Amino acid sequence: NSICEDVEGEDCNPCAADCACDDEDPCTEDSCVLATGECESTPKVIIPAEIAKLLASEASWAAADTCMQTFGGFAVAEEYDIERKFRETRLYRIAPISTNLILAFIGEHELDLPRSY
Repeated sequence: NSICEDVEGEDCNPCAADCACDDEDPCTEDSCVLATGECESTPKVIIPAEIAKLLASEASWAAADTCMQTFGGFAVAEEYDIERKFRETRLYRIAPISTNLILAFIGEHELDLPRSY
């Protein structure tokens, strides 16, 4: 079963030995959506996506913390709706995957460190 479809009408699997692509119609990992478990190596798109999620969650947490500090006691007032956003932005650091798991994944797959989880 192929993991990459609709590439110039060809089905190809860049991780399989019997890839249907040739020199005239090359198939790369960038042009395919790779299914989990189909390849031995980590697809190139996962690491940047994990880094983007990590940076976005850290930036939103820093912004929420700054907002709480700026508004002081008013930040917990219902009228300003800051406390609710503060709780929501905390969720980005732990869901759907925690910051520590992201760092461990990047360390293992990008920096070739030993698995730590």
